[in-house]
Amino acid sequence: MTRSQETNRTAQTDDWLTAFPDFLGAQTPSAALVAFREAALRQFEEQGLPHRKMEAWRHTPLTAIHKSGPFRPVLTELKTDESPAWDEQTERELDWPRAVFVDGQFDPTRSTLQANKIGLAFYDLEEALADNATRPILLDRLGQLADSKTDAFTALSSAYMQGGTFVRIPKNSKLGHPIHLLFMWTEQGALRCPRTLVLAEPGSHATVLVEHISSSTSESLINGVTELFVEENAQLDWIVMENLAGRALHVSNLQAQIGRDAHLSLHLLSLCGHFTRNNVGVNLIDNGASVELGGLFLAGDEQLADHHTEIRHTMPYCESRQLHKGVLSGNARGVFCGMIHVDPHAQKTDSSLSSSSLLLSERARIESEPQLEIFTDDVKCSHGSTVGRLDAEALFYLASRGIAPEDARLILTRAFTDDICQRLPREDLRNSVQELIAKNLTALDEYATKAER
Repeated sequence: MTRSQETNRTAQTDDWLTAFPDFLGAQTPSAALVAFREAALRQFEEQGLPHRKMEAWRHTPLTAIHKSGPFRPVLTELKTDESPAWDEQTERELDWPRAVFVDGQFDPTRSTLQANKIGLAFYDLEEALADNATRPILLDRLGQLADSKTDAFTALSSAYMQGGTFVRIPKNSKLGHPIHLLFMWTEQGALRCPRTLVLAEPGSHATVLVEHISSSTSESLINGVTELFVEENAQLDWIVMENLAGRALHVSNLQAQIGRDAHLSLHLLSLCGHFTRNNVGVNLIDNGASVELGGLFLAGDEQLADHHTEIRHTMPYCESRQLHKGVLSGNARGVFCGMIHVDPHAQKTDSSLSSSSLLLSERARIESEPQLEIFTDDVKCSHGSTVGRLDAEALFYLASRGIAPEDARLILTRAFTDDICQRLPREDLRNSVQELIAKNLTALDEYATKAER
């Protein structure tokens, strides 16, 4: 181990390395899967936890993780009949088939998804890994997009992978209903590493909402990895909504691969949580591939939200559109880093990236870094970033019409976030998300008011 690696070792890192043999002994006894986990753990040990001397983490200290830990790996699965009661509102008034996962494990008693009725192959991850028919498909693709060699949290998640789902959308199928994957987190002091793998086969079309919520007392580290394979002529709408409790910590890595003439509509909404870091990578690997990426984070007092995105154009005639927005109040910290990479062979690329952030208080901070790497000349690429506060003239105008200051601020902040909502694929989802955002924006305004006193 080199001197630089030694500096990345912490007590928490050593705890995870020490706990691994017991965790491995409690998992599915597959030789290939054991090799996958062991290789990932070695890669995590070589890298150690990220630190601020690394370019990708220089604005994102892991203080919250170090202070909130230790986070213990969970050796046993949660039994369905021991599933904890859930008193908080989980409905979004969406009449969509739903699969519910409690602390990563599929809970059939809370779920309404009947995959065979809507033309979908849906598997609990643990069952898929234990099944002789689906395990080879999973092992062939696990880690193909999310690289443990270059991302320590992905390596840790791969080593301790537990819970999640495998979704296969059959060739030329068009799902009659969107589906809702609801992850409910309840534990204290646990490390949970759910895995999601989606195979959208050629010509398929589907809409999926992935929602993460946690109980008000939950304070665990959720470290998830998602890999999306969108094959030729497929269309996938993938919406991730994180509405975690104020002390929750969430790290995720979502990697997608888009084939010829396929389209991915990806929306990432981080609405609450103590520490949130989302890495998103999209590879456009064949002619005519396209992606639309919309991102939003909201953060209040003592919270940190971070979105890192990278879109890689590797072939000609591909298109990407990215819009990101952030709203921060109190002494919240936000980070957005968006990269568009265009390979030498990616002629006729058409790509745009726009980032806008709204600061509701003097102490809120945002680091915004849109970036371009272009290695060819026949392209159309643009990027831009703005940071500002609520327009004083607009606030005065609304006040002159008899609107209370708190209502005026909410009207303007909702208008600011509405661009993201309007890009969502369905009206019922747009309405539901707008209501939830309005509720969270009200809380942010309260943080801002207190911060200015």
